[in-house]
Amino acid sequence: MIQTELAIVGAGPAGLSAAIEARRAGAEVLLIDENARPGGQLFKQIHKFFGSRAHKAGTRGINIGTELLKESKELGINTCLKGEVCGIEDGQNLWVVIDRKRSEIIKAKKIILATGATENAVSFPGWDLPGVMGAGAAQTMINVNRVLPGRRVLMLGSGNVGVIVAYQLMQAGAEVVAVLEAAPKLGGYGVHTAKVSRAGVPFYVSHTIKQAFGTDHVEAVEIVELDSSFNQIPGTERTLETDTVCLATGLTPLTELAWLAGCKFKFIPALGGHLPI
Repeated sequence: MIQTELAIVGAGPAGLSAAIEARRAGAEVLLIDENARPGGQLFKQIHKFFGSRAHKAGTRGINIGTELLKESKELGINTCLKGEVCGIEDGQNLWVVIDRKRSEIIKAKKIILATGATENAVSFPGWDLPGVMGAGAAQTMINVNRVLPGRRVLMLGSGNVGVIVAYQLMQAGAEVVAVLEAAPKLGGYGVHTAKVSRAGVPFYVSHTIKQAFGTDHVEAVEIVELDSSFNQIPGTERTLETDTVCLATGLTPLTELAWLAGCKFKFIPALGGHLPI
């Protein structure tokens, strides 16, 4: 059994920031993450952040990650990598599988859950074909693994994730054949949508994917216009040739451990679903 004053599950930007603040206050901290290195999503975000200076506006995500790692190392924060937390018992005991080889019980006086979120999927005929993936997965492929997911990409979703990843796919050498948005207006910040639009990418608002075609891989998609009630309008279908479909259709918080811990929850649609309160 490993004992610590504070255990933090998740070494992304939230977990790292919490660990740094707790360590500054004098707490003994153990940071746990299932990945081989800390940093979470930051190391695939090569774009400059937006918002306020307090939230790192104007700084690239990868640089924010580097800064946080440097500070955590200087503070001597203990880190358990490749550690998958599979359970919480009695509100203070974490059951952790390390490197998929051995299990360990970590007993902590306090626990912070910073487990992030997962991408939402959208189902349509053909959505299970190879080549249909989350926009975040595509971003990992190009910015972390240096692998282009496809040559002709269709993006579903025009929020910041959708338009930022669409632009980064073009930077990596892909052609973005279109960006679709089910709502009647674009969702992303103008600075991001403008960059994609200037590159000649068509935007289709009030549109969605009706179906995808292909044998062992997606080869084309049929898109369709939506009315004000988000119903498909017959006769508005058109087919676009593509070998990759990226879904940027929102995020859902990862709350399994909070459920296991017995936290009270409230459904907050604007924040992606059920959240501990």
